[in-house]
Amino acid sequence: MPTTRRVSARLRQREPLPSQLTVPPMEPATALRAVVGEVRDEAALVIGPQGIDVMCDLLRRGARSVVLLRTEKRPEAHSASLVVVPAAPSIEWLACVLGHARRALLPTGRLVLRLTALPGRQLAAQVMRMLRIHGYTLITARQAGDQLLLKAELPGFGQQIRA
Repeated sequence: MPTTRRVSARLRQREPLPSQLTVPPMEPATALRAVVGEVRDEAALVIGPQGIDVMCDLLRRGARSVVLLRTEKRPEAHSASLVVVPAAPSIEWLACVLGHARRALLPTGRLVLRLTALPGRQLAAQVMRMLRIHGYTLITARQAGDQLLLKAELPGFGQQIRA
């Protein structure tokens, strides 16, 4: 029979770790574009600073519709298949925005966000914890120079939390 120490060690080993890929420093817009991926026929929502540039880029790349949301406004429920947060000025601000993103996303929707100013491992772990609390899965983190890019998805099955 396994001891408590062995069981907790196994659980730590099974805990999903983010796929940490370090890529060479690149222009912030290029790094964000690479993480967002294909956007053809997506309904996108952009929240936060530097949103105009991202909005234009998404439209040029074939997004069906793109809405730029001010942070104090509440988005329509289940209105987007992709939410992009181009820059998060603070962890407190991000905590507020994650609720908006959760409300706007359709089941199986994607969230992409960028943290700048040399984010540390603790900050990355804290943001990933926040994403899990909001119900996101398949969370991946990618360090590109002085920015951390995170991508997460909502599951398309099970109970949907109403935001």
